[in-house]
Amino acid sequence: MKQKTTIALAAPLLALSFAGSALAEPKPIIHDSEYYILKAQHGETWAKQDQEIQEKLTALEKKHGSKPNIIHIMWDDTAVGKIGVPQIQAPRGFRTPNINKFAAEGQYYARMYTEPSCTPSRAHS
Repeated sequence: MKQKTTIALAAPLLALSFAGSALAEPKPIIHDSEYYILKAQHGETWAKQDQEIQEKLTALEKKHGSKPNIIHIMWDDTAVGKIGVPQIQAPRGFRTPNINKFAAEGQYYARMYTEPSCTPSRAHS
């Protein structure tokens, strides 16, 4: 009987701890110097683009009754240009027309930061 009581008490305490962490103020993100340089150069453009994207998302939600699905595909160990960029593929002899079409309909992130380990999470855009 003690075991059931312990479990019964642990679940609400665990729920409270998660609720408390969700309500906590988020810590500010501290970026590296390159981010701040780029923000100084492009901050106004980024703000305008953010507003335009928000307006499009709001219109889609209003039209369809729900927010759109956003698919983020990321993998590792592929050299830049092997897929999704026909101009880089051509001299290398690669052809991926279906993925290139899919990529052309989305967003391409060409800037990233890397670490010297083999993990897909090493790229941050």
